[in-house]
Amino acid sequence: TAAQLSEEQKNKISHRGKALSLFKKDFLE
Repeated sequence: TAAQLSEEQKNKISHRGKALSLFKKDFLE
């Protein structure tokens, strides 16, 4: 359903966001 899809996208986006912030942290330090 659309709800399941959006939940999956949210998880993917949040996972990508976390990875990006970790990468930025390592890169900036």
